[in-house]
Amino acid sequence: MLKDLELEIIENIFCCFYDYSWDFEDEELRYGWLRTGIYVYLDRLDSQDNQGKFTKSDVKDALVNAYKQDDYTWWLINSYENSDVQAWEDQKQPNEGMQVVSACAWLEHFGIIDINDEPNWELEELYILKYYHPAFLKLFVKKFVWDVMFPNEALPNYTEPKSGDVRLLDYPFDIDFMNVMCLHALF
Repeated sequence: MLKDLELEIIENIFCCFYDYSWDFEDEELRYGWLRTGIYVYLDRLDSQDNQGKFTKSDVKDALVNAYKQDDYTWWLINSYENSDVQAWEDQKQPNEGMQVVSACAWLEHFGIIDINDEPNWELEELYILKYYHPAFLKLFVKKFVWDVMFPNEALPNYTEPKSGDVRLLDYPFDIDFMNVMCLHALF
């Protein structure tokens, strides 16, 4: 399990991306610009306001430990309550959690959507609200946090998925994949 300090560090990191969650029509907030969120975080690590509460080394340790955890812990990281209740049923609302940026980064990473295309709100909403999985969040943190803060360093205990097919993910609940198959057939 993650320590309280590690959870606090991860929550602080996530706060950098909440403002980037919704307005993807704004050119400056498109997916590629999400990396600016972590640059803001890095600046805060060194600022007087932070008063040295966390160091870059603390962040690295927290992330390495997070990737040692199982999917259940990653469901908990994005839930309202860090409890032993079914964490996947207690996910934060998209505007309060990491589902939007994580799902959009997943869709873009695997070429399911293209940043230059018109937004496909049906597809994005499906991945955000129905098919959200912590694998999205893990990929997001790897690409937009780890790779920016620790470039050219391997992230222990993590292998990037080779496919964006959500049917390959292990969901702890029954899910009907018919919608996603129909929407993918449109492309």
